[in-house]
Amino acid sequence: MFYFVILMLVCAPCVQSSDTVIYAGSSRTAFLPNAKLSIEAMVLNGSVPNNMWSWSVSHGDAQSVDFSSMITQEIEVTFSSEGVYELQVESGGGGLSHVIVEVYDTTKGVTRNFGYNISTLQRFFTSDAQHQFDVSAIQSFRSVLSPPPPPGVHPRVLFSPSDIPDMRQRLKGTVVGLKLYNIIRDRIVHQMTGGTDSTGRYYSKENRTSQAMGIVFDGLASGNITAFNNTDGTTKNVCVGLITYIGFVLQLFPDELPSGTTQAACIALATVAKKSGEDIKAQLPKTGCSRWQRYLCDYREMVQGLIYREFMGLAYDMLAPMMTPAQKGTLQATLSLATTEMWSIGMDSLRSLSSGTSNWVPTHMMHLMMNTLSIEGEPGYDANLLPRLIAGYDRFLSAGLMPDGATFEGMGKDSIWAQVLIVLGRRGSLFPAHSSVTSHARKFYLAVASPFGWTVGSDAGGGDGSFTWDEMDGGIQSSSKYADIATLKYFYSKDKTLDFIFRTEMANLTRLHDFNIRFPYKGMEFLVRAICARDWMSPSDSWAEAQLALAEEANLTNFFNHRGLFSARSDWSTNAVQVLFQPRSVVGGHSQLDRTKIGMNALGRWWIPYRPIDQPANIASIVYVNGNGPSDLPTTVVAVYDSGDISSFAVSDAALAYSQALTPSTNPSGEPAFFSENEFLYEKNENILYSGLPYNLYPDWNSSMNTNTSVTKVNATTNVSEAFRTVGLVRPSATCDHMSYVVVVDHIARAMDVQTSFTWRAMLPSDFTFDNVTFNGADCYLIDSSGNKLDLDRTASANGTKLLLRQVKPYAGLAWSKATVQTCHDDKCYPVLGVDANVTVSGGTIDLVTLLFPLRDGEQAPKTNWDQSLNSMTVTSASGCVDTLTLMKSASENFDRVSVKRSSFS
Repeated sequence: MFYFVILMLVCAPCVQSSDTVIYAGSSRTAFLPNAKLSIEAMVLNGSVPNNMWSWSVSHGDAQSVDFSSMITQEIEVTFSSEGVYELQVESGGGGLSHVIVEVYDTTKGVTRNFGYNISTLQRFFTSDAQHQFDVSAIQSFRSVLSPPPPPGVHPRVLFSPSDIPDMRQRLKGTVVGLKLYNIIRDRIVHQMTGGTDSTGRYYSKENRTSQAMGIVFDGLASGNITAFNNTDGTTKNVCVGLITYIGFVLQLFPDELPSGTTQAACIALATVAKKSGEDIKAQLPKTGCSRWQRYLCDYREMVQGLIYREFMGLAYDMLAPMMTPAQKGTLQATLSLATTEMWSIGMDSLRSLSSGTSNWVPTHMMHLMMNTLSIEGEPGYDANLLPRLIAGYDRFLSAGLMPDGATFEGMGKDSIWAQVLIVLGRRGSLFPAHSSVTSHARKFYLAVASPFGWTVGSDAGGGDGSFTWDEMDGGIQSSSKYADIATLKYFYSKDKTLDFIFRTEMANLTRLHDFNIRFPYKGMEFLVRAICARDWMSPSDSWAEAQLALAEEANLTNFFNHRGLFSARSDWSTNAVQVLFQPRSVVGGHSQLDRTKIGMNALGRWWIPYRPIDQPANIASIVYVNGNGPSDLPTTVVAVYDSGDISSFAVSDAALAYSQALTPSTNPSGEPAFFSENEFLYEKNENILYSGLPYNLYPDWNSSMNTNTSVTKVNATTNVSEAFRTVGLVRPSATCDHMSYVVVVDHIARAMDVQTSFTWRAMLPSDFTFDNVTFNGADCYLIDSSGNKLDLDRTASANGTKLLLRQVKPYAGLAWSKATVQTCHDDKCYPVLGVDANVTVSGGTIDLVTLLFPLRDGEQAPKTNWDQSLNSMTVTSASGCVDTLTLMKSASENFDRVSVKRSSFS
């Protein structure tokens, strides 16, 4: 008989109140019989006098837990039966932490053993995730988060009654807060209740801006469900969402909505809840839910549409103090049905880069968390659910959000759902100070922020927003993800870098134009923003001045290990040169067939954008071999380095991605993908055992079950023995202040000596046509004839700025051409443009050296000279600055490094 245990070590709902902070570790797995897990409580802050420790079982069957010692800092613990447990450790000095343990009996089928044998489970799923925390941040977030009130007291999920005076002050006393409050209240007045809005205009019930929504609300407020039942699902979600926002306003400013609103909202919510309860009961198994029946009690698939995502729980939390006992009973019963023994993706799973990383993981666990905590301690509350949710979010923080702050799926797709940090931080968790969380805002957001700031509906800037996302929902300019940055700003109001990111994502308040409850992922955004409302620091300073101030502490170059993302910028001015280079070193995450893609902006605009999802893979800015790019297999970053103090480089090896592709296990010509994540990471995860798990054994992204499906197949068209791409940024210096450019070196060698066609492609910005392109021998010029469209306090580039693309190393027959790739999205087709440098070689090996040099209006192009004997080139600017770039290969490396020397100035 075999068993195994999943151990989640997280702070549970008890709050550490002293300066001594202890932490018991992260999610762990162990196996029965006789499984002994070593657990060591760590002291993060303060001290533990006389080495005083005390362990106990605070939830679950204590008879099934055996401690080797109950009074030492490090213990061994053994479990003997299935169930959900919580272990508590207290220390001298007031430290407190909890260990959440899920014990599985693997003899009861694949829902317990996930389809793995015990040796595999022991080998790959037993290590601690080694969470790190920003200890200096702990006191900051704790100072703004109050503990939840006693059971039965509301509001309790995101804030408590004691928080309301401060929230009132911030909503009425800050620019951001007042803007948010007026938007929220105006939407309620315009669509639901009628009344006078923030501009002084009066709306009667007959002239509401969404009369259909108003009629639905009026019917619910009279206890009539008919109009609600007859409307579409989106309108139902918006209606219940707006009832939540009504409850929020009534909590803070009850006299600022029309009389009768309180009673109307309570009746409306209870009417919806009664129908939801009936629908949920009909949907779920008649015997009730069990978390082992994952596909019979799947929250995402079966319940979220009936509970209106997180809104029913939050609406109840806001309105509960105003409801009758009968109305409260209806809500409690429905919310209990929607949460008890419920399962959702990310829960009860193994920790890996496939099973804990989907954007659905934090999204739907967040919904469940809001709904269950709205009835915390009340009739029907499932006390086992919150520990399971905390454990799932713990796994997401170690895999879905990388240690360096990058997200596994790409920021176009994923969010950390920082409102979860509010909920758990109020209940004692240290997650708000998790280093992945703080690095996400301070490092990753900053690394992908456009030097020129934000654009609003501007193609010249690259799109709408401030940040450069990628992967599935990526593109060239996007807004921040929901309320993440606003929440972290609330926690860390004095952090200068985070304040700048917050100011950038607010885009001079234009970010607040999109109060979009209809979009499933944005419905809660303005509620969280309002709860966390703050202004940015030093509003008298311009945005450009705030960015320049970052030079004191921010890095110009950043590298993100799992994404293989290299980001470098020349300086902190609005006209800075920025290059983004992404090999991507892990499989999955909605990634595209564009490994080693580059993106570049300079002089206040995008020149080479990232490819959005609705554009085909073969327009990406990569090298194509016989017309084909790499597959979605991982690409290794083999070097990240500086050359002197004026340049930074990264080198990728994409030979596997060009040569092979993942195929279904039924493919007879494929072979198992035995390679592991660690083989492709620049910085190895030697202590994280699942990093050594072969891809063919990766857990399923949804169920966490063993898939045994990943196989690879050789692509004869692109099969290569070497595929190195080096991307670097050369920065200006005091005497050469305009000497900043990007260098791309591509070395590709075919696996056999055959004639091969190579294409070096750069995607064009969406506001460019081929009228913006000229060719002259080895040169291609991209010309911004219109100037960019930046506004506010940032300096826009003048008309006539250019980007020079020059193929420096001569090849017979090399020529530039125009590229047009047709793409279709939402039943509309349109061309996507690019420029190609094409060359065919007989031996199957190519070495391309490409210079990307931004030119101000009227500035002359630099002179370049390639010295084949020295394997080097010189770049001489019109002002006389001379750079010498030499490609050198060491005895221990099979790729060239670039050495840059600024040798003269005349």
